[in-house]
Amino acid sequence: MIIDSYDIKSEPIVNFEAFYSEKKHLVEICLVIFSKEIYEHLLSQYECKQIAEVSVCNGNIPIWSFQRNHRESAFYLTHIGSDRAGELTAEVNHLTGANKFIMFGSCGSLDNSITNGKFIIPSQGAATAPLNRCLICLVLVFIYFCGATQLKKETIFV
Repeated sequence: MIIDSYDIKSEPIVNFEAFYSEKKHLVEICLVIFSKEIYEHLLSQYECKQIAEVSVCNGNIPIWSFQRNHRESAFYLTHIGSDRAGELTAEVNHLTGANKFIMFGSCGSLDNSITNGKFIIPSQGAATAPLNRCLICLVLVFIYFCGATQLKKETIFV
């Protein structure tokens, strides 16, 4: 069996260096964006520069950087689906050095009257796919951008 012969101490046969050269250390924070509208808004509102690119067979994914509040951060428009979105964070970590990922987008709800004008914060989740755990944690991006320190209770739907 493969588990009987697995050697954690040996070098991997395939690693990111084989595709992208050595790991870079350009930024600490990276926004992982699921919404094309938010992605395009960032590109139009901030002076952005491309710092890396993830190579994929159906079109490369540019990684951008921008400054806000004297802080350099990266962002990119991710693929949909927990497996690919989670795997992309590993590649982006290698390409940019980012080790803090803020994943967000818009999921809405079946009953708009419950969530309209509110932030949707998951209070629980199930990790049924291999990388769902990385998507269960939702960090509110406006706290990062606006420097807000607290939320009003009436704006939260749990």
